[in-house]
Amino acid sequence: MLSNADRLHSRWPRRWPRVRRTVMGPRTPGGHTTGAMSPQVWDRLGAAAGPIGVLFALAGLAATGATGNVIARPARDAAIQEVVAYMSRPASAISSIGFACVLTGFFLILVFAARLWASLKSAAGGLDWLATAGLAGMVFYLSADIARFMFTDARNLAVGHHLQPAESVAFFDISNALTPVAWAGIAMFLIPSSLSAVRSRALPAWLAWVGLAIGVANLVWAWLPPGGTSTPAEDAFILWLVATGVVLFRRAPVATGARN
Repeated sequence: MLSNADRLHSRWPRRWPRVRRTVMGPRTPGGHTTGAMSPQVWDRLGAAAGPIGVLFALAGLAATGATGNVIARPARDAAIQEVVAYMSRPASAISSIGFACVLTGFFLILVFAARLWASLKSAAGGLDWLATAGLAGMVFYLSADIARFMFTDARNLAVGHHLQPAESVAFFDISNALTPVAWAGIAMFLIPSSLSAVRSRALPAWLAWVGLAIGVANLVWAWLPPGGTSTPAEDAFILWLVATGVVLFRRAPVATGARN
């Protein structure tokens, strides 16, 4: 009787050619691999960029102290003393690493959005303007959210350690003003992308309709009087990114070389 380890070692030599063709591409007539990763691998990397980007962004926010602070973020109508105390709180020792993680996460989310755009365009025959509008909405959202994050955490930069009270209040107010703009950016991405997915069936119907509902909810929140920096609709958007990334990863087409 073969042990589990023996079975694994006996199967691996038979599976290695398939793995090699999937990663490195099929062999040329001369017997050499093309040296380029197969389209399947690229598609899966693009799909995985979404969930990984979300993890990077959340880890970066925690490292910079944007989440889980001892000092809660003041309300929009808070007194100047509260705002100054919040903006002058001690910076985390790993705030620079956290800031880099946030930027890396946003970059990966943008890569994922491009992957989703390509899937929607392909499913619609390459003539889907809704998919392009959704990609533009993601660029708008990331720009607004990065700006909001930078204004809030300017204190972590070299110049930020010497902010005057008036500057602290100005940065705090600008960050609050950018919050509904970021929510509108989520709607700009989700609504056209979800409508495209409903029409082309590039995503499961339930996922497309849930994305549409989340997009509409973020648009409604952007119109309402501001009441904080996070909403259930924004949290649902983060979960939707993760779920969609998993679906696209599992749906990556099998490469021709691997299939043969």
